[in-house]
Amino acid sequence: MKPSVVGLAFLSVMGLLGAPALAQSKPAETPAKPAVKAEPACKEINECMTKGQDQETIDDALAYFSKGISSWKKADGDANLALALIIRGQTYIQYYAMTEGKEPAHLTKAEQDFLKSSQLDGTKYSAFAGLAVVYANQDKHDKALQLYQKAIDTEPKNPLTYLERSTYYRVKGDAQNVINDMNTAIAMLSGTAYDEVSKTYKVKAGVNLPPQQRIQLYVQRAQAYFHLGKEAEAEADLAQACKLGEKRACKED
Repeated sequence: MKPSVVGLAFLSVMGLLGAPALAQSKPAETPAKPAVKAEPACKEINECMTKGQDQETIDDALAYFSKGISSWKKADGDANLALALIIRGQTYIQYYAMTEGKEPAHLTKAEQDFLKSSQLDGTKYSAFAGLAVVYANQDKHDKALQLYQKAIDTEPKNPLTYLERSTYYRVKGDAQNVINDMNTAIAMLSGTAYDEVSKTYKVKAGVNLPPQQRIQLYVQRAQAYFHLGKEAEAEADLAQACKLGEKRACKED
């Protein structure tokens, strides 16, 4: 989704073009009608959610997401609706961030979507992490941390749950807890690790995340190391991010 424009304004000129004619020599002009947005061109939930992510504006995306959610039928399955609610909830949070917190109603709508999603399917961390973001933005930090922990408890072997919480810690300036969470997440990854006993590198089993998500873990930890003045550790993480394909983390020759 490419939210290049936020909150498109449609100006109504109703009444501005209807001034009385002089001496009734000609009829008054018909007032212009306000612009009407087209109905989202989709009929069922999966189609609407897919098309919504291709929209150019965040308003249009929300229109498609809402159409999809309203068109949901029991035959579509609770899991489909739960996922759709998470997507719309995340979009409301994105909207809130883009308007620099000037639209608190978006947080309320996001909270409603995440709560309903968690009730429909309590096996996915995303709904609980979304609620945590809502409460963090409302300065309800105890509730936020409880929900981040709930997200972790829901999928304890998913390193992305720790990435979610570490982002909260980073915003709060708690670099050590960022490092703690990233240490836990990175330890879960599959790949090659140095074995201190045999003094050799060995392939270890674990979670196989796509490179971009692995990069996030190392960059997040590098930023925390820099914050604590641990430049050698930070540079090592950036070097790993570079190996994974993040060119901005590579040192210039």
